[in-house]
Amino acid sequence: MKAALLASALIAVCALGAAAALYSQKHLQRNQARLVELHRIMADAQRLQLLIADSKVTIRHWMLSGRRADREISARSGEQLRDVGRELSGRLEEALRIRGLPSIGAMLEHVLRVRDQAHETIEQYGIEAARELSLRAGGTDAARQLLAVLEELRRALEAELGDVDRNLWQGQTMALLLLGASALAMLLLLLAAVGLLARRHAAAERSRAELDARGQEVATLFRMGELLQSSHSPEDIRRIVSHTAEELLPDLPGAFYVFNNSRDRLDVLGVWGHRGLPPRLPDHFAPGECWALKRGRPHGRVAGDSLRCDHAADEESCTLCVPMQARGEVYGVLQFFGRADVALPPAQTELAQALADGVSLALANLALREKLRNQALRDELTGLHNRRFLDETLPRLVAHAERRGAPIAVLMLDLDHFKQVNDRYGHAMGDAVLREVGALLQVRLRRMDIACRYGGEELLVLMPDCSAQEALRRAHELCAQVRGLRDQSHAAVPAVTVSIGVAAWPEHAEDMAQVIQAADAALYAAKRQGRDRAVPAEAALAGTALAGLPAE
Repeated sequence: MKAALLASALIAVCALGAAAALYSQKHLQRNQARLVELHRIMADAQRLQLLIADSKVTIRHWMLSGRRADREISARSGEQLRDVGRELSGRLEEALRIRGLPSIGAMLEHVLRVRDQAHETIEQYGIEAARELSLRAGGTDAARQLLAVLEELRRALEAELGDVDRNLWQGQTMALLLLGASALAMLLLLLAAVGLLARRHAAAERSRAELDARGQEVATLFRMGELLQSSHSPEDIRRIVSHTAEELLPDLPGAFYVFNNSRDRLDVLGVWGHRGLPPRLPDHFAPGECWALKRGRPHGRVAGDSLRCDHAADEESCTLCVPMQARGEVYGVLQFFGRADVALPPAQTELAQALADGVSLALANLALREKLRNQALRDELTGLHNRRFLDETLPRLVAHAERRGAPIAVLMLDLDHFKQVNDRYGHAMGDAVLREVGALLQVRLRRMDIACRYGGEELLVLMPDCSAQEALRRAHELCAQVRGLRDQSHAAVPAVTVSIGVAAWPEHAEDMAQVIQAADAALYAAKRQGRDRAVPAEAALAGTALAGLPAE
């Protein structure tokens, strides 16, 4: 009887231990499956948020700039929102319905309709009409409402993730208690079960730690993006990228190369992790020396490519080259270094790519701002500065010269018989002549000199730290260079000459406006004396009145 009772008790304890182990396994599998499903839904929602935000930014940028290139970018963003966004919204409908949130399909379709109408309106009636249509049709409100629904879904998913995590922990604790109750009769079985649970718990902790680390990495990348959006120079970008790269990839040193203005060379802009850099890191290299630039995708040992780039200073340490490209333009390359005998984890490769993507957008925005600034301050035809730049720069230039006691020379240039060029060859040829003269000034003048299109065919040059005598000598040289422009230019332009008036501050006047007037008077004196020459202000001041001067 006692043996039977003992056997029955042993069987009951064994059954209790087996039931506890089975319950723990199913509970863990069920919660892990739930975690995977919730993460998938959250990823879909976040991706749809990004598509909507990108669509708003690109069409708004197009409405602001009006450029065709921005229209094509906006169109591509809209197509991606239409194709991928519909698929994502369809997958999210069931999740929204279960959580009592409104459907987003109709909202997305409304946003797409308003966007398409805006594109058609811009093509037919212009940007202002499209803006009025967008406000009237409620496209912005619909997009905002859609983003609000997705944000509510995200918060609900985060709360459910917390519940699943707590449920997982409670289930594990209960299983441990049940297994502890059968410890006296099933010591070996309990040890095996505890070991299994411990391993699973460690795996869960590792997964949680990995998720926390990924969250920190994402937060760092977002912080880098915010800083990059506020950067105003390549130096700002260099400091932000170097700091972020050392924070995200502390064991992976690297270098940051960007294209120069002529795009025939990549110059090093910054480095990080100095201790791990090769001793012969090049300061620059040609685009054809990097396989990542030629292929348009990451290239290196960790990407499975045995063929190394020609610019790699150390074949053993060059681990990966990642091109920085955004909006169809390549801006440079990130080069990473590591030991040849240590494999680079896939997570670090993904971080390197994410870093390159963030920097690419910052460089694209910086290039766009610089381009818009140049368009606002430069004459579109000649490439010289415009009157607005002259008005903004002249007071600062005079103040600087006053502090240093340095002169400022002024050259007033006018193309001779320019009206006859337009009448004989057409205005297109006249524009070509102005372009060639503008290009000549940019090449022949000093770097500190400022050349502006003053109006029509009149050009004005400010020459800091230059006396009237030296400016007159340079003006004679410019006359000769313009005279030989037809032979030197690659464009088929007619022979032209230029008349130049020379004046200087403070030699000829205390007020800069009067100096410019003196240079203009000297220009008309040059016209009277036969054109194709440079005349100082003294000749104009000592000459006759300006009545009856030719108009060109």
